[in-house]
Amino acid sequence: MKRLLLALALSVGAMTLAGCPDSDVGKACVAGAPTATGGSSIINSQALECNSRICFRPSSAAGGGTSEDLCTDFCSSSSDCNDGPKDKCKAGFACAVAVTVGPFCCKKMCICKDYLSISDAGIVRPEACNPDKPENKCPNIR
Repeated sequence: MKRLLLALALSVGAMTLAGCPDSDVGKACVAGAPTATGGSSIINSQALECNSRICFRPSSAAGGGTSEDLCTDFCSSSSDCNDGPKDKCKAGFACAVAVTVGPFCCKKMCICKDYLSISDAGIVRPEACNPDKPENKCPNIR
């Protein structure tokens, strides 16, 4: 019995020390092959360099500049996103819909604000993710 309790205590201690991997939102990664100017966004869900395994390249920066491939993660609000390295994303990160097609359609991810068009009303959910429209077929709409 003592051995069982000792083994259980050691297991719990080891799991506590291991903890969860740190967020690496904003870390450089490789989303995929380069796209033509004005191309589509790319999500690599097998990016080994990201703790979440998700690397995202937006189609373009809000100011028309080139976007970088950055590690991201799923989120429910912007408070779930850390600010990441300022050399990669000057404005910080926000929780927004990354794409409106494919397996990640309408899923919210931490996206660099440098790549978003943010109005006075904040980040607007894409119309393709509106659950009140029956023509929107994305399985991730809530």
